[in-house]
Amino acid sequence: MEDVYDYLRWRGDLNMLHSPLNEIDAYILAKFGTLNLQDIIPSEGGMTISEAMLKFEKAMEGLPEEDVRGHSSPNNLNVMRILPGTERFRSLVVSDYIKDIREKEDLQFSAVTFDLPDGRKMVTFRGTDNTMVAWKEDLLLTVLDEIPSQRDALSYLMRQCEKSSCPIILAGHSKGGNLAEYAAMMIPEEYQNRITDIYNFDGPGFYKDLNDDERFARIRSRIHKYTSQNSIVGRLLIESADTIIVHTEESGWRAHDGFNWEVQRTSFARDDDYSLVSNALQSGFNGTVESVPFENRREFIDDLFDTLYENDVHFLSDLNRKKLQEMSSESPEFFKNAGVGTLISLVSKAYLQETMSSVASALPPAPALPKLSRRKFSRLRIKKADAEEDTPEELTAEETEKTEEKEETE
Repeated sequence: MEDVYDYLRWRGDLNMLHSPLNEIDAYILAKFGTLNLQDIIPSEGGMTISEAMLKFEKAMEGLPEEDVRGHSSPNNLNVMRILPGTERFRSLVVSDYIKDIREKEDLQFSAVTFDLPDGRKMVTFRGTDNTMVAWKEDLLLTVLDEIPSQRDALSYLMRQCEKSSCPIILAGHSKGGNLAEYAAMMIPEEYQNRITDIYNFDGPGFYKDLNDDERFARIRSRIHKYTSQNSIVGRLLIESADTIIVHTEESGWRAHDGFNWEVQRTSFARDDDYSLVSNALQSGFNGTVESVPFENRREFIDDLFDTLYENDVHFLSDLNRKKLQEMSSESPEFFKNAGVGTLISLVSKAYLQETMSSVASALPPAPALPKLSRRKFSRLRIKKADAEEDTPEELTAEETEKTEEKEETE
């Protein structure tokens, strides 16, 4: 399977004037801001990708790997380290980086802007990271008309539109894709008309159907939404636009990582339909949301995450089986809630699927089946023929006679 690494080998030596920006480029740039770029790229002004990565490597010297990755996947760091060596990406100017996490305000937000060779700007929004506040924001999408990061995404886009009259592309992965759609929909029409494309990579939908919303109707044709056939996050809530299903050999949370998606030349490889697991998780999660009355959802979500915070669960990686057992014993009444149980079950299923996939890929190939001798093979064929009340023509008369003699003896 060819992936983004292969794509960079194929296209890395072509700048974007010779080969214009495509959906794979958009994904790569959407993931750049998931690195820990605090104090590297300023909130006003910028530098080339090569300069930013050089400063990043110096700033990260001696730090633990988790801090270097900034709670993003190992794939992400590996790909970003390739970019300075490519003609296609190294000279792109990246600017106006912002990162804001406020647990008490249910806010996790990050964004950055790129200058493209064709004169357009590309604004990218970071998606859900490893922090529990980010996952709480995702759940708040089921109840609020505007979550805090959506408000910040709109403000950030407004500032970029006011600073320049350039055409603009929006992009984001996971929750970042939802932020890109929301900001494009809510910005004043005079700025909205300058948005040429909106890339939503496996981002969740909205809690209400937007098809009758005039603001959404104006941008719908410019939205390009991609999910893998094993998607979980990208199918949550009501999907806002027609979706392109992408092929991947990965499952579980790894299927959410676009660096594990298959590519073909300058696009992601298409698939025909979602997997059974994706359909089951999508139905289960949305069913859980529907089971909690709308007027009670905010209280339910607040109670869930207050309990997590009180038990020192601030990152998704803190939520292991041992921690869940401790919390269940300390807060038994809360964890008897059917909604909590279903949500935890869904997360557990996703982790189990990912774990089983990892184990299967690590196992050595199955040994070849032993070859049957002609005699044993003939006996098997005779038994099959007897069951069908028909003796195969290819058996010799001698073989048939020997078998019949044995059966009479027995």
